[in-house]
Amino acid sequence: MKNYLHTINLLLSALALADPGRTVDIRVVDETGKPVHSAQVLVHCGKENDVTSSGRRGFQEATDAVGRWHHEFKPNWGLSNLQVFLHEDEPEREVYPIWLEYFVSFHRPQASYELTLPRIIHPVNLKAKVKSMHYSYMRREDGKYDDLNTPRGTRIGFDLDLMQWLPPHGDGKRADFEVSVTSVQAGWS
Repeated sequence: MKNYLHTINLLLSALALADPGRTVDIRVVDETGKPVHSAQVLVHCGKENDVTSSGRRGFQEATDAVGRWHHEFKPNWGLSNLQVFLHEDEPEREVYPIWLEYFVSFHRPQASYELTLPRIIHPVNLKAKVKSMHYSYMRREDGKYDDLNTPRGTRIGFDLDLMQWLPPHGDGKRADFEVSVTSVQAGWS
C-alpha cells in the first residue's frame, strides 16, 4: 500500500509540473467576412531560450471548411511568425497574403486572431522599408539638415512605388496614403 501511495504521489507531482503548451486560434475571412477555407497557414515557431536550429521549426497546414485553424504547441514552444495565403492552385488567388511577425505574442498562453485576406482590386507594388520622417527638419545626403517647420498634424503623403515621403520630406511623386502625427514624444523612454 505504501508503494502504491508513493507512486500516486509521484504521478500527481509530475502532472502538476507539466507545463501546458501555448495555443493559437485563427479565423481567416475575405473582405466581406465570408470564411476562407483551405487558406494556407505557414507557421514558424521556436523553443523558449533556444536559438539553435533544433529549437526552431516550421510547418504548413490549411484552414478548415469554416476558415479556422488551431494549434497547440509543445510545452516551452511558441509562435514566432505566421503567414496566411491562398495556394497557387486556388482560382481565387488574387488576394494579398498576410504576414504576422511583429504582431504575434510568443509568450501568451492563448492567442486568437481574425485575419482578412483582401482581394487585389488595384495592384500596387508592395514593399516594406523603415522610412522615418521628421516634421521640423530633413536630413540631406551630405549629412546636414534643412529646416522645414511643417506644422504638427499636417498630412504627409507616402509613395509606395518609390518608398519615399512626398516633398518636402522626400522625393515621392504620388501619395498612396497619408500620415498625420499629432502626438509629441517627450524624452527617450
